[in-house]
Amino acid sequence: MKKMTIISALVLAMMFPAITSFAWHDEPRAHGHAGKHVKNIERGQRGSSPEQHKQRMERRLKRMTIILDLTEKQRDELKTVMEQQWQLRQSIQQEMRANRDEMRRYRQSKQFNEAEFRAKAHKQADLKIDMMVERAKNKQQMMAILTPSQQHKAQQLWQQSEPREMDERK
Repeated sequence: MKKMTIISALVLAMMFPAITSFAWHDEPRAHGHAGKHVKNIERGQRGSSPEQHKQRMERRLKRMTIILDLTEKQRDELKTVMEQQWQLRQSIQQEMRANRDEMRRYRQSKQFNEAEFRAKAHKQADLKIDMMVERAKNKQQMMAILTPSQQHKAQQLWQQSEPREMDERK
């Protein structure tokens, strides 16, 4: 009898973490990524809200200021570049969403027009290319603000963050 009680207690003790993790799976993680995704789906969009963007930009600038030892002027210039890039990215993303919705309608319609669908697909590809070009231009603008030693440090930071950013986008 004692053996069964001990075995039952051990089984319950081992199962408790698994059971509680299922109960709390909807909670946002410490960095807010899971919660952000759910909130954005509820709003009907992907990406970040203006508030989220501002918070992320401030964290990024604070980190860059410390690591790269930025001057106040450099920080202000970088903030301006980052804000302009975000605004441009928002407009491209909005256009991509609208185009994606049109493509979805073409796929679901009873009469499929291949030429129109191809045109929409090419437009979507062009928008993705525009986004990539803007990211490259943004990086160049930011690097132009930095001194050569800061550029070297920044390049190392970007190389470290690229794998993490790719994981977050999946």
